[in-house]
Amino acid sequence: FLMILRPPRSTLSPSSAASDVYKRQIFMRVVLASDFFSPRSGGISIHLEHLAKYLTKINYNPYILTTSGDRTCFEKTDGGLKVIRIPSPLYSNLVIPKKKLIKNVECIINDIDPDLVNVHHAFSPMTVTIPKAISINNIPKILTNHSVPICYDIYRSQWSKIARLLSVYTVLKHIRHYDRFIAVSRIAADFIKNFVNKTIYIIPNGVDLEEFNVKGSKEDFNISEDTNLFIMVGRSTLKKGYELGLLTFKHLLKHYPNSMLLIAGPTGWIAKYITVVSKILRISDKVKVLGFIPRERLIKLYNAADVFLHFPWGGESFGIVLLEAMASGTPIVASSGDGLKYILEKSKAGIVVTSYNAYEIVKAIIKVLKNDNLREELIVNGKKFAERYSWFRLVKHVDKVYKMALHGE
Repeated sequence: FLMILRPPRSTLSPSSAASDVYKRQIFMRVVLASDFFSPRSGGISIHLEHLAKYLTKINYNPYILTTSGDRTCFEKTDGGLKVIRIPSPLYSNLVIPKKKLIKNVECIINDIDPDLVNVHHAFSPMTVTIPKAISINNIPKILTNHSVPICYDIYRSQWSKIARLLSVYTVLKHIRHYDRFIAVSRIAADFIKNFVNKTIYIIPNGVDLEEFNVKGSKEDFNISEDTNLFIMVGRSTLKKGYELGLLTFKHLLKHYPNSMLLIAGPTGWIAKYITVVSKILRISDKVKVLGFIPRERLIKLYNAADVFLHFPWGGESFGIVLLEAMASGTPIVASSGDGLKYILEKSKAGIVVTSYNAYEIVKAIIKVLKNDNLREELIVNGKKFAERYSWFRLVKHVDKVYKMALHGE
């Protein structure tokens, strides 16, 4: 079905007088492959969406290939992005990738005939499948690592030993078959080095500043302007530390009883779990789980919040939500979460609490609320930092790595 939807290269040319080499360079096809794309929400999904958008702006022709979804299809998003879905289980395929998945990926790659393939998330079925599916094709393969294991920053030597064993005795040995490697942070680069002996290019997560022209208020969420609004944003996983956020908020209510906590992102049993914990803590009347909300409404939520709270237990290499809060001008109070502390220490856009003690976190939040000068400093620092990490800038670095892979440099 892709042959019908994909125009031949010649029809994509800006001018019939342009040389063939120029035509190939201007409209290079790239497949962005990942198991993590909508409706599997999270930072990688947002990263892919924005990367594809900005690659288009510099004359790439990106396709997003994902195992996420409930039916095999080709679709175009409202933003014009091309998405190919081949639904497949996540965890069983990581252990032993199914032949059907490998065959489907191979057929799609042959149909698209891309100049290169960029796989996102180093430890998922697509990472293992791509080298198998295009082993006979001379297509450059790039792997972008977005993650680190929980407590990697603390137990780095132990995790490194485990990683080296995995790189030899499991399907993760296929990671070494990639031609170029990108990591979204130094800690993510440090971890992926346990699997490969090649240069790792660090290109951090970005933020699409064009989205943040939207303004929001507390009234958009049926909350009065005199109420202190705290928010948490994340995907449906226990490692995001929602229970710590709820416990912290319970203690915070003793100091600021006129407050609300809105949690966006979690769905399914994680959302039910958060609701149950809030009832056990007797703060359910002050907590709302919004679940998945549209992008524009999410940005309004960032804008409306007084403080953004983020307390993952670990396994965070960067944290796109931090950039989003910064771009919205929202001060941050967060746990160290492995890689998070490096981002916040560098940006000076929030307070990092190294302890997972709720009372210590409450002190940090109160400090932000009471000190107007500190609050303004955090907001200004955050907006400046977000500008440095705009996709408009970062996509140029991605382009350089792509060109090196294409030219064999």
